[in-house]
Amino acid sequence: MGLTTPIQQAVDILGNADAYIGGRWHPSIFALRGGTPILPLSAKTFKMQALSEMAGLSVPPFDAEHPDRDAQAIAQQMSSFLDGGVDLREQIRSRAEEMAEDSWANVAYLRG
Repeated sequence: MGLTTPIQQAVDILGNADAYIGGRWHPSIFALRGGTPILPLSAKTFKMQALSEMAGLSVPPFDAEHPDRDAQAIAQQMSSFLDGGVDLREQIRSRAEEMAEDSWANVAYLRG
């Protein structure tokens, strides 16, 4: 996707993709909201690993600087996600909906 892709279009693309491989927080959230499984890449924070665990995927981040080292593991995980089909997507979508609802408690805490 190009940098000028409208936000809603990018969200729709990620949410309807077969899977998302990346190390960025917000695109991963957009993907999960649509039921798209994520394969996290390493980042300078713990956020991608935590997001994967919160989504029920528990996939450790793969090394973003050397994906060739993890190519076989990435392919195996991707295959597993694709084999999960509609059932996996529904589980992810449901969990993402729960997390979205729970996030309102954070807002209420800040307001209180």
